[in-house]
Amino acid sequence: MNAKGARRWLGGHPWIYRTDVIERPMMDAGAVLVHDNRGKPIGWALWSPLSEISLRLLDSDPDAVIDQGWWDERIASAIAVALAIGTMAPFTPSWMLSGTAPTAVAITGSPEARPSGTTRPQPS
Repeated sequence: MNAKGARRWLGGHPWIYRTDVIERPMMDAGAVLVHDNRGKPIGWALWSPLSEISLRLLDSDPDAVIDQGWWDERIASAIAVALAIGTMAPFTPSWMLSGTAPTAVAITGSPEARPSGTTRPQPS
């Protein structure tokens, strides 16, 4: 990205606009390692080739590994914060963030703790 985009990123802004991208990734969309205008890796972002907001900050650690474990940890952390501050009630439809039981259970507790009449989402 150009110097303006790098300053914005390093200042904590979560978006980088298309006009600040110097070299577009050769992929449709997904997680990409972001480099500043000197070529130094500065973190990970979601790349969107069709959006004016081309890069959305995922992790400011260039050594992070963006895999299923990374996503599971972030989602569980966000849910824990939401529950702690009272912006999300436990066992509402929001527990169905994942289509797989292990992730849903890891985030919300055991299946036995769910209210009666609720089921986990079935794969399509």
